[in-house]
Amino acid sequence: MDDRMTRGRLLLRTLLTASLLAACGGGSASGSGSTEPPASLTQDASAQSTASTQSGGGSNLALDGCTIVTAADAQAIFGMPMAKSDAGTTTPQILAACVWDGGPGTGTMALVSKLLQFRVWDGSVFYAPDSYKEMPGFEKIDSLGDGAYAYGTGSFDLVILVGERTISLGASGFLPKDRDQVRQAVLGLAHDVLGRI
Repeated sequence: MDDRMTRGRLLLRTLLTASLLAACGGGSASGSGSTEPPASLTQDASAQSTASTQSGGGSNLALDGCTIVTAADAQAIFGMPMAKSDAGTTTPQILAACVWDGGPGTGTMALVSKLLQFRVWDGSVFYAPDSYKEMPGFEKIDSLGDGAYAYGTGSFDLVILVGERTISLGASGFLPKDRDQVRQAVLGLAHDVLGRI
């Protein structure tokens, strides 16, 4: 495996970990904190993304993530009104991003926000199932894009490859007993999202 691929996977792992930490409440009581990846990794992935775009493999078209995954979509998953939140980490490799926040829960979930996070990455390098196969809840998903996998037990984080784009869609802040229901809702939304991009 070449250095570029290794650094790209490391960047993906760093950015997805930052998203996961934000979704699980890392960084602030509302769970909206973010962690910036090291500048060297972002620059390397940016160079790779630019090379991919110049060779016709990707697109720098900026998309409005909140018109692709809407407040109504988020409400359908959580059954409550959702407000647009800061999308957190942004890099040149992110073509679209949106985060919907339902606010903190109650009881044992009092410090955890209900979040629906969506991102479109410029590059297939961000699709790295082998890097996540040891994560709790890892599963391959059939019949979605050019490949898909999910992971998480306190969340449901879905990653889809579509051509040279990688799409991430994750829900968090729900009770463990609701995971199967959230899983089905996110998978249903993913099919709709692919038709909107």
